[in-house]
Amino acid sequence: MNRINKIEERLNCLESKIEERLNCLESKIGERLSCFDSKNEERLSCFNSKIEERFNYLDNKIDEKSNSDNELIQALAQQVALSKDEIIVKIIESENVSNNDIHLFLQQLSDHVLQVEGSRFNAIVHNIAQLKEKVKGYKENSTIDKGLGQEFVKNKWKLIDKIYIEPSTLECIVCNFNFNTLNTEKYESECIWGGGRLVRYKCPHCGAIIGPAKMLALSDEELGEEYRLHYAIFTEGNATDSEIRTFHSLAPQKGKKYLNYGAGAWSETIERLREEGYDIYGYDPYAPTDSEYVIKDLNILLTQKYDGIFSHDLLEHLKDPIETFMTFNKILSEDGMMAHATACYEYVYEYTRFHLLFYTGDAVKQICKTCNFKVINRECDSENLFINYVYGRE
Repeated sequence: MNRINKIEERLNCLESKIEERLNCLESKIGERLSCFDSKNEERLSCFNSKIEERFNYLDNKIDEKSNSDNELIQALAQQVALSKDEIIVKIIESENVSNNDIHLFLQQLSDHVLQVEGSRFNAIVHNIAQLKEKVKGYKENSTIDKGLGQEFVKNKWKLIDKIYIEPSTLECIVCNFNFNTLNTEKYESECIWGGGRLVRYKCPHCGAIIGPAKMLALSDEELGEEYRLHYAIFTEGNATDSEIRTFHSLAPQKGKKYLNYGAGAWSETIERLREEGYDIYGYDPYAPTDSEYVIKDLNILLTQKYDGIFSHDLLEHLKDPIETFMTFNKILSEDGMMAHATACYEYVYEYTRFHLLFYTGDAVKQICKTCNFKVINRECDSENLFINYVYGRE
């Protein structure tokens, strides 16, 4: 019995010590957690402070860059111009100048420009573009190949990307909503046609995906030059079958007048439909074509009226979709319809700098509301990435 009592005493003592140890451990854990929370708050506060300092530093740098004088630009532009004159003289004096000579010069020129810290690209690109035009003029009947033009485009956009600063705010080209690009969804890709880095943003108001901002920043004249250069060195695919498919979604009638808006120069749509007896014309201000049925002047287009308008892979190229749909309003007859097919009603084919708008979210709804149209029918052939909307007046 005495032995049992001693065991119980030992057990009670052990239980008491365990409880003390547990209480002590719990207290220490609480202290450690409290200390950890405190240090964590301090570190988070320090981190936020550093981020803010970094943003302020970058803002100041951007302001300095934007407000810097033009001496460096002028000096560099003059240097480029002198180099340009040297190569032109070489071309004039020697009929045997090779594509490699010109390519080497352009490469050296772009490499030199890229090494100049703080330079802006406008004057440089202007001078290189002048060089290209003069080379083209002096060597009009020579064998300067498309590969040289493609290298030129690649080097030009390599230069621009080196010094281009993405805007902190952007205005949506669909709904005119101004938004902060740092706080919205961003989409990045690379241009397969040598156009460099592509950055696009989703409008938080209407859901359209717009950009690249560097292309939206171009004037109409500059954008036109981009298209003309692109058409000179690349060949578009033949979209005849898809265009005719889009045309027939209008339930067309012979005797009525139709317009293929953004007709291009690589399809046989207009020729084939005219052979079938349809009165059809095209409009494209940039396509290299001399067809009597393709209008290239917007002022002439605005004097016409059409019973139906259709396009294929056109809407994604619009820098100002509202203005274009307003043009449709002016040239479409009162009871006319439109059919516009493009896979870019979704975010696909993002690998070209010429695709400025993806009609995601409520983009179509917003455009229709602004321009007094409505969607009558929608066809989606996911197997062939063919999406076609038929529009009528509201």
